[in-house]
Amino acid sequence: MKKFDVANWNRKETFAWFNSFSNPCYGVNVRLDVTNLVQACRTRGESFFAALSYVVCRTLNGLESFRLRVMDGELWDTECANPCYTVALDDGNFVNCRTKMRGEYAAFCAGMRADIDAAKKNAHNVEGSYNNVKVVDDFYLSCVPWMDFTACTQPIPDNMPESSSIPRVCWGKYSEENGRLQLTMNITASHALVDGRDMSRAFERIQKDIDEWEK
Repeated sequence: MKKFDVANWNRKETFAWFNSFSNPCYGVNVRLDVTNLVQACRTRGESFFAALSYVVCRTLNGLESFRLRVMDGELWDTECANPCYTVALDDGNFVNCRTKMRGEYAAFCAGMRADIDAAKKNAHNVEGSYNNVKVVDDFYLSCVPWMDFTACTQPIPDNMPESSSIPRVCWGKYSEENGRLQLTMNITASHALVDGRDMSRAFERIQKDIDEWEK
């Protein structure tokens, strides 16, 4: 990570104001058309979760505001944040898992498969707590594949600027609507770092990447 120059930032007053809140986060829910991505994954026998995770993280890493993190009262640019997500276990519980963003999609997918397998095999040795603020170069990803929801909210701890500076992304089950496959995605981010313009850009770019998906 590299230290971010807050003093010369045109949003420094906005940052200071919202960063003084116990919880500065807000969330937006958008309906996405994932038809192209689902069809590509089905044809190639690939994981839809891995593909969408890659699209989301690549998109958010391309927007500076989504890479910024608060650490010990200072602002840092992660330069490249990684997906952190939960993995379902056979007993119904979940375990935290983290995969490094790699330049190529194939390498990312291979890494995610290996990380998930390792997490399942070593679930009893994996960090059990959430919001580990020792590591902030993450995007928190969640998938609820059992239901197609239209909106969701995300739990954010109060008075933890390190944690609240990490964007959260959640999506549900896709369903058919007028011959197209759609799902709802929620992105929750700190208003101290991400304004509505960049939030809009994030969703627009995610949809564009899905529409143009070829790996």
